[in-house]
Formats: sequence, structure tokens, C-alpha cells
Amino acid sequence: MITRFQIRTTGFAIFLLFAPLFLYANPVLYVPQASHTFETLPEGSTIQHRFLLKNTGSSELRILRVDPG
Repeated sequence: MITRFQIRTTGFAIFLLFAPLFLYANPVLYVPQASHTFETLPEGSTIQHRFLLKNTGSSELRILRVDPG
């Protein structure tokens, strides 16, 4: 027969086993090229550049806002 105490201690043991995974799960943004300088261009030119962003962490990385310029 399983007692309430055994259920509680088993649940607590499982929590202690997996707690470090949740405590240290952080997103980490890796940007190999953080800036880019464009050459001189004629006024009114359209330009673009792509930046590589990579999450090297162990949880979801959310980019909520981007401010160009």
C-alpha cells in the first residue's frame, strides 16, 4: 500500500531531479556579425543586409522588438 508520504517524497525527488534543467534553461543570442558598414551610395538608393541570429541557449529565444538604425 502506498501512503501519502511516499507519494509526496517521490514527487519531491522527481522535482529535485529535473529542477536544474528549468533553473539553467536560458536563451542565448549569438550574433557573429553585430554591425555592418555600407559603402557610399547615391542618394535614394535601396540597400539591405541580412544578419545571422542564432539561439545557442537551451530555451526559446523571443525577439519582441527590433529598432533599426
